[in-house]
Amino acid sequence: MLRIAWVLVLVVVCDGSRVLVVSPVPSRTHAVLTDSLVEILLNAGHEVTYVSNYSKLKSSERLICINISSVDHEDTDVVNSGTLSLMQDQPPYQLLEEGVEHAQRLLRHQLVQNLLLDTNVGYDAVVAEWYYSGLLAPLAALYECPLIWYSTLDPNWMTLQLVHGQTNPAYAVDFQARNVASPPYTITSRLQRLGRQIYMSARMFYTMHYVETPIYDELYRPLLKLHDRIPSDYESLVYNGSLLLVNSHPLVGQTLPLPANVKYVGGHHLEEPTKPLPQKLQAILDSAKHGVILFSLRSHARSQDLIHHVKYQLLQMFEQLEQTVIWTIDKKLDNLPENVFTFRWVPQTSILNHSNTILFINNGGLTSLIEATYYGVPVIGIPLVGDQFVNIDLAQARDRAIIVNYSEYLAYTLKSAINEILGNNSYRINAKAGAELFQNRIATPQQELLYYINLVISTKGASHLRSRALELSTVQRLYLDVVILLLLVLWFLSKVLKVIQVHMKAEDEDKKNN
Repeated sequence: MLRIAWVLVLVVVCDGSRVLVVSPVPSRTHAVLTDSLVEILLNAGHEVTYVSNYSKLKSSERLICINISSVDHEDTDVVNSGTLSLMQDQPPYQLLEEGVEHAQRLLRHQLVQNLLLDTNVGYDAVVAEWYYSGLLAPLAALYECPLIWYSTLDPNWMTLQLVHGQTNPAYAVDFQARNVASPPYTITSRLQRLGRQIYMSARMFYTMHYVETPIYDELYRPLLKLHDRIPSDYESLVYNGSLLLVNSHPLVGQTLPLPANVKYVGGHHLEEPTKPLPQKLQAILDSAKHGVILFSLRSHARSQDLIHHVKYQLLQMFEQLEQTVIWTIDKKLDNLPENVFTFRWVPQTSILNHSNTILFINNGGLTSLIEATYYGVPVIGIPLVGDQFVNIDLAQARDRAIIVNYSEYLAYTLKSAINEILGNNSYRINAKAGAELFQNRIATPQQELLYYINLVISTKGASHLRSRALELSTVQRLYLDVVILLLLVLWFLSKVLKVIQVHMKAEDEDKKNN
């Protein structure tokens, strides 16, 4: 109760603050999350300027929406089966290039330029979605207000170094891995993770200093002078975040030691009470005597982009099940079995909330796993790209999910996984236990998100939460100076020892001669 009271106090203190929210990623999945963040701020009385690609929100009295979507930049969620293999084989650093491209496209958009050129506009905080680039960080310097990072990924060394420092690769896995680190931590696996982190750190250093810094000089320095601001060096602005909000939870992602200004807000997009189902879907779920399986890839290699024979093999496999199958797919399928229903779109959370829903088949996206965890539904994950492999691997390690690799034999491997989950009640028991823990929180994720944003605004940066690790240089943080000193001492001692040996040898020769 005390915590909730403080939330209410901060809401009153910060009522009417102006917040700039920027989301550079052309993704409908990301838009769902940032839309939710904006709505939470609006409901608390804040005024919001919202720059995004696929937002469903419309400008209103306290909301200015700036839509930067373009036909030249398709939804990054959508990948057809022909390009899927290319995405899976892309080098890790390509995401850094995408991050720079998305951020730069946002900043160069004419509507955004009009906003930034207006010297009469000011903000009390900037909430920037991090997507492999720090180019949105200088917006906070432009308006002389705190910077709040928002990440749709589970905490990882790339995001944590923005406000603290890199995680230890011995036990922490970055999202690009194909599996999760687990004991015993062999020297081979630790060397692989260390090597990948060192390599990506070097690529990020190069990107920051030789790609992003020139863009900062071109786009931001004239704006800073226009707003009578003293330009700072780019790197210091990137690492000047007051808070990092993470769309995750320890029950879904990794369990890592986090600094005080990193907060889990996973599930903030979930509404309570859950919206009722449309009448047709309600009837389907109510009449499903043996339960309902929801099959929704939602993004990346959508169902309609599956290879033709794979789709019909799936239909044949689903027909053999006693359960009712709800399949989200844009294109109409012919000769549907009686137990299979297809929809272009369904209210996913409302279906997961129904007591007859017994299994959720998805691609392992973090948002879908959060929803499955919240409603206590076991998962079969078909990971395709990015962090999906690690996400579903973590869920499988907790006995709440099974991984199925995507292939042309998907129907056969999927059938085996369905039989395993439906025939082993432990998956459902573990999923329900996870839901109970996920919902048993000191405050809702919406309250926590709002509380910490208000705290940053009211204290002008929440400096008391900042990690002192950022005050250390790389040399100090890695003890490189200490290592060099120890090496010098060892070198000096080796020289002293050599001199002693020479003198002792000379004395021995003198004794022999005498």
